[in-house]
Amino acid sequence: ASVAIIFWTAVPFMGANNDTLVPRLPVPNTFQLTSSERDSWLVNFFDIPWWGGILAIIPGFILTVLFFFDHNVSSLLCQAPEFGLKKGSAYHWDFFVVGIGIFLTGLLGIPPTNGLIPQAPLHTKSLCRFRQTEINGIDVEVVTSCAENRVSNLLQAALIGIFSIPPLLDVIALIPTSALDGLFIYMGFASFPGNQFAERVGLIFVQKDLRTSTHEYL
Repeated sequence: ASVAIIFWTAVPFMGANNDTLVPRLPVPNTFQLTSSERDSWLVNFFDIPWWGGILAIIPGFILTVLFFFDHNVSSLLCQAPEFGLKKGSAYHWDFFVVGIGIFLTGLLGIPPTNGLIPQAPLHTKSLCRFRQTEINGIDVEVVTSCAENRVSNLLQAALIGIFSIPPLLDVIALIPTSALDGLFIYMGFASFPGNQFAERVGLIFVQKDLRTSTHEYL
């Protein structure tokens, strides 16, 4: 995926393609407020009428529940039994961090943080070692071990932070939006293998006596 992003970012600059107008990510040149109507990084809650604050509770509650639900699903997928993780789960710690993130982003007036699907489960899968085996007559990959660590996640977050600072920020501005669209579609399809929900949906369209699965619900 990384090689594909680099390749398709370079394609518009090759030969005659250099004159082609390609939609790219809109990236600001400086680290500043994106709205000219705001004069502070923090939201001034006193500028909001009292009835607006009350009405905002309804969508705010719905979005908060959605973000916690999304993060919980992400955590469950990352710590699924088939990965064979040895270290304990961190659901409560995750919820605490998400709560702090939602509070801080609310003060700043920016989109809140939440779990990443399917990026987070794919990250866990990339740390696993597999072996080929046969279950119920189907050749599948079974996890033999997983390199549980905090370093890869820390480096991933650090790289995101580094690329949000010039001059590396200018590199992000070179990426075509179509390349990112393709990347998100790829990550979505890449999460289907081994996903019980996707498998169960697919089995609906399979003749009953021809259904096979590596899971125990058949």
